Amino acid sequence: MRSSRFRLVLVGLAASIVVASSTESQGLRFHVPYAFAQTQGLDLESVGDDTTLRIKRVLADTQRTCQAGAGGCHATDQGVSLHPSVHSTDRLVAVDGESISLKSFQDAIDMPPGSVVVLPLFQSSDPETNLLSGFARIEILRPKTLTLEPTSPEREAAVQTWQAAVAEQQQAALAREQEERERNAALENERLEAKACQEREKEEQSRLEITTHDRVGEKRAKGVEFRYEALFPLNGPIGLNWDLHTKHKTIVSSLEFKLPAHNLNVIAPSDQLIQLNDINTTNMEPHNVVQAYLSESPPRRLVFLVQAKAKSTTGVISDATGAPSSESQVQNWTMMLEEPAILRGWQARVHLANWSVLPTFVNQSTRLLMASPITACQPQAQVPGEPANVAYLTYRGGCSFIEKAQNVRASGAKTLVVVNNVKGEGRFPSGMPALERVMLPVNMIAKVDGELIMAVLEHEPIRFHVHEEDPENVPKPPTPARKLTNEEMVLRRNPAKAARSLTFWYINATSPSATEKKSLSTEFRILPALFGNDVVTMPYRIVMAYPQDTACHPKGLGILATRAVVLVKRGGCSFGVKAKSVEEVGGAGMLMINSDDSLLPLMSDPKETQDLTIWAARYVIRERTHGPD
Repeated sequence: MRSSRFRLVLVGLAASIVVASSTESQGLRFHVPYAFAQTQGLDLESVGDDTTLRIKRVLADTQRTCQAGAGGCHATDQGVSLHPSVHSTDRLVAVDGESISLKSFQDAIDMPPGSVVVLPLFQSSDPETNLLSGFARIEILRPKTLTLEPTSPEREAAVQTWQAAVAEQQQAALAREQEERERNAALENERLEAKACQEREKEEQSRLEITTHDRVGEKRAKGVEFRYEALFPLNGPIGLNWDLHTKHKTIVSSLEFKLPAHNLNVIAPSDQLIQLNDINTTNMEPHNVVQAYLSESPPRRLVFLVQAKAKSTTGVISDATGAPSSESQVQNWTMMLEEPAILRGWQARVHLANWSVLPTFVNQSTRLLMASPITACQPQAQVPGEPANVAYLTYRGGCSFIEKAQNVRASGAKTLVVVNNVKGEGRFPSGMPALERVMLPVNMIAKVDGELIMAVLEHEPIRFHVHEEDPENVPKPPTPARKLTNEEMVLRRNPAKAARSLTFWYINATSPSATEKKSLSTEFRILPALFGNDVVTMPYRIVMAYPQDTACHPKGLGILATRAVVLVKRGGCSFGVKAKSVEEVGGAGMLMINSDDSLLPLMSDPKETQDLTIWAARYVIRERTHGPD
């Protein structure tokens, strides 16, 4: 017997056996459940030099017989049996898909490693009968490892010593590997630092060298810093206009068509003049540069500096399409209102275009004026008073952003705020091609915020300041209201503790004499509903649900309710249905007008308010009215 280990597997009662007729055709093989074969009692015999098992007889008295040579049993009028009858001439060839072998047990365990064989098992009660009782599956394993354990104290101590030595050796190997990794990392960092140093030196050399005219366009497209020179050999106008609003340096504002500077096809607006012949003009203002230019004799050599900026291509920025791209970088700022007093502290997000400049008036009070016309596609009137503290509000569309910015900049204003004309965030389309860098902060504000400011600006002066956006205070999209806890439910049922103050500001109120406009504000107490989100403190427009003032179906409201508080009346449907209707038309909150003196909060079936994102409340008590401040 070989030393290889073996195991026996008894095929269970759920197995199926395969029998075949004596025709030896695999196409005629059929399956019989082992449980059926076991209950029938199969007496087997070997034939063909002991290599094939054949059914000698079926011992069960209930066996349905078929005539020998009749070709098997046929279907009856009652239908086909789930399995055919077993005939005494059938051969047994496989069990559960594995061929049956007639090897002896000794021959089976003497097979090479990896061999598998299935042997039939027989009852031994009658030496003349080979009654099938089951199957054994013998697998000769391929040993890989042996597991031993010591049996004496001396061997235990020796094994423990060996284990400690192996652990120490493994720790030493790990330490060497860690040291090797650190050494390789240090070498890689050294290599990267050397490479970065070479790149910086190359970049600095490229930045300081004079770029030839044929490579100016290439470097502008890459957005890198570079220098180039322009030579003017004759006296006379060269067609360069300087930016008179920029202090302590000389920046190209525009070029006169078909004059020498324009014909060179390399000078562009926003380029800085840093040298005139041997004169350093880096910190000189335009009037000093003009005097120096006139004092020099031709030829005159002008060196210009192009600052590094985002990649741009030729073309005019159009705000009509708004096609996004991946090359634009937009900076986020916050616009906080200071006046009118009723809106003081309200904040709105604005996005600064990356082709404009950073604001220099951070946290400084700024007056907001409406552009006229509102699209700012025509030159604007000069800003009255002190222009350094004025910003223009304009509407997107009608012309390019560049045209709007140039018209506003020419008026003396210090910034431009563009109201988006599409829903969603106020964000400049990314990757817009720019012909020049606009030397004016150009911001965009969301449509819903901008239109609210425009409505106020028609009747009241507005002052604001901007500051960098705090990532912690970035507005989040509305989410479905969470389920109130029992404690919160009790609190909301108490008007004295749960009521909120709502100030209604009518900006177009008229005096009794109808000769002057004034603002009226009225304060109300509102009681939040037992469903929906929390009431958010911010400015809202207030609109009445019309013509279906009960707001029982969104298609019946017929109102522009984007981020508005919608006033609804009782009746017609549940409060939850009304709130869902208000949400469907874009409302931010629902305010129920009381038809009685009830102070109970609004309630609704949770199924009706599932996934509701707006707030709901009921009007409680009118408190007081204020005249104009």
